[in-house]
Amino acid sequence: MAKQSTSEIIRVQTEVNQAPDTRAKYYRDLEKLFDASVFALFTSFTHPALLDDDDADMLEDALRNRPPKSKLLLVLESPGGRALAAERIIRICREYSGGAFEVVVPNQAKSAATMVCLGSDRVWMGPTSELGPINPQQVFVGPDGERKMVAVESIIKSYEALMSEARACEGNVEPYLLQLARYDAREVEELKSANELAKDIAVKALRSGMMDDLSERTVQRRIQRLTETAQTKSHGRPIYYQEAKTMGLGVRLMSKKSQKWAAVRRLYTRLDWQVTHNAAKMVETLGLTYSVPIPQEARTR
Repeated sequence: MAKQSTSEIIRVQTEVNQAPDTRAKYYRDLEKLFDASVFALFTSFTHPALLDDDDADMLEDALRNRPPKSKLLLVLESPGGRALAAERIIRICREYSGGAFEVVVPNQAKSAATMVCLGSDRVWMGPTSELGPINPQQVFVGPDGERKMVAVESIIKSYEALMSEARACEGNVEPYLLQLARYDAREVEELKSANELAKDIAVKALRSGMMDDLSERTVQRRIQRLTETAQTKSHGRPIYYQEAKTMGLGVRLMSKKSQKWAAVRRLYTRLDWQVTHNAAKMVETLGLTYSVPIPQEARTR
């Protein structure tokens, strides 16, 4: 008889049409290993599903219905979203935690999800877990109609550079004026505010938790790699455990052979399957599941 496959993906395929209680064992395992009440917040990387206020509301409802007994451990997987939603999630987790508030990153917690990590007391990462820059992005439509994300900081810098060159120009200023006409000065000011907001949320989150003994200026300097485009070159560039540790973040590494990492990955594989095939977002804990359907237009593409 052929040996049965132990692949997590194969196991998940047999669970696809089962109820959420098929994942109960994995929550119990994590709660025992981490000595904490475990909650999961997943938003899809496949479908258009970013962190927003609805996620904060779902999480608060879950925490109200199953208050953490002591430490709160949030298993977080998300490409990011609204900075203000991240700030709310941090506040909610701290308010409802019976003790410490910690985050586990099983795979990727990027952008605003990284902000949530910064507001915790400790971030558990595995050898392949990724955080990412928190500088805000803006949708940019090129001349060919193609939409892409551009760092807000890059838009601001290009506008300011053109303004500076135009002021310094002693000859034909027309080329500069034509380029500046593509910008809305009021919008640039709003982008500056958004950029400063992200930094402000990050600094305040860190100073209320894992960097509470440092000055605001010191924290700003420590996390430049998270807040400045010039440091990472790309918003999507991953920041792994060692780099996060070098910045002074309160991170702990789970060995790839450890029981904790194995248990985290078991739950991650199942929830990732759910937010790829059955839902756009999920908040879940032992005995409670909240989900947001995949948008119909995403299903038909």
